[in-house]
Amino acid sequence: MLLAVLLGCQRPEPAPLPPPRREQWRPRGRTVAASDGLHGYLVKPETLPAQGVLMLVDTLDDDSRSQADQLAREGSVALAIIADTPTERAQAYLDRLADTRGTRVRCLRTEGC
Repeated sequence: MLLAVLLGCQRPEPAPLPPPRREQWRPRGRTVAASDGLHGYLVKPETLPAQGVLMLVDTLDDDSRSQADQLAREGSVALAIIADTPTERAQAYLDRLADTRGTRVRCLRTEGC
């Protein structure tokens, strides 16, 4: 009988430990410039290769950088450029990046594109 009581009082298996918390990935953009007039803000996603997005913006301010960072969080390579940057040059730059698979243009200028 004592054995039956001891068997009935078994301790439950301990719950497994949760997986270690992974630090949330944050985009790290950088300013790019070239002598042929290319000037912009480039940011890449955590996983590459990815589609490129050429962002046409009014200014390279915190808001446009934040929008580019958001595109990177969503999985795109983003290049934000202002009006006086040659669009064709910027698109060619994105297309030549080894991390980019195709490019689309996104107009965010207040006056349109």
